[in-house]
Amino acid sequence: MPTASKRRVLAAFVTVLMIWPAFHFALARTLKIHPWGLAGWAMYAVYRPRVVGIALWRCDGATPPGCHDPIRVSDLSPSQQMRLARFSRERAAWGSLRPLDDIANDLAPQMRGSSVLRITLADAYLDSSTHRIRQTLEDFDFQGSNETGSRLRRR
Repeated sequence: MPTASKRRVLAAFVTVLMIWPAFHFALARTLKIHPWGLAGWAMYAVYRPRVVGIALWRCDGATPPGCHDPIRVSDLSPSQQMRLARFSRERAAWGSLRPLDDIANDLAPQMRGSSVLRITLADAYLDSSTHRIRQTLEDFDFQGSNETGSRLRRR
């Protein structure tokens, strides 16, 4: 390989190496990707140790859906419990890049006549400004199968 080509390759590598930390920081902030993943460049820049908790609810068709019937994890089959635990770990690592569609489809039999399955994700994190643990809640409503298929909608 000629010297000029080697210099171009080295310049491209150094450029990517210089840009990647800022890009990784933005990914960790916006998509909630685990800051230690993807080469870990954002591990010191993002104070967000991730713990994702999951609550499941059967809801009626009211607007907004009234969710008064919790689904206990002990009511799920062992394979569903394992998939739910794996989903929680993957969601903590990959943030919003880990979709909920497959877990919602897996839990659809638990709806038992309800029109909506609500999945509530509780994301605990360390708030760097107050040095306290904070929690954000996200509700996702899964409407059961019909002619057009299943839908997952963020509330």
